[in-house]
Amino acid sequence: MGSLDKSLFILKRLGDPPYEFSLAELASFSGIGKSGAFKILKTLQKHNFVIQDFVTKKYHLSPIMIRLGNVYGRLKGIEENQAGSFIHFPYTWRDHVYHRLGR
Repeated sequence: MGSLDKSLFILKRLGDPPYEFSLAELASFSGIGKSGAFKILKTLQKHNFVIQDFVTKKYHLSPIMIRLGNVYGRLKGIEENQAGSFIHFPYTWRDHVYHRLGR
C-alpha cells in the first residue's frame, strides 16, 4: 500500500465510530508502523484534514471534511436546505480557530 493509500485509509477510519483514535490505534488499523502513521497524521494535520486533541492526544477529522462533503452535495444537486445550517459551519468555525491560533 502506497503512502496516499495509507493516508486515505486513515481518513476513512477516522470517519468510523468512535470518530477519534490514538496514533497507536491508527497505525494498527492501517498495518503500518507508528512512525509512518505519525508522518501521515502530521501531514494531514498540516493541511487541516485532521485535528489532534491536546488532552487525549487522539486524532479526529477536521471541519474541512464538512466543506468537502458540501461540495459533493452541490455537485449531485442536494439542496442547501436539506443540509441545514452546516453549509456555512466549516468556514465560520475554521476562521474562528485560525483567529484564535493567531493565523
